[in-house]
Amino acid sequence: MPLLQDIHILARRVSDIIWNHTLREGNCVADSLAKKVRTSL
Repeated sequence: MPLLQDIHILARRVSDIIWNHTLREGNCVADSLAKKVRTSL
């Protein structure tokens, strides 16, 4: 996946990075946007 490779390359360039995982239930806005995009394809 090219996007994930780009993310990993950029992350290596940053000296301090914090990864945070948020469950869908905790981020309703992003979840509804993702669903909208999926249904429009």
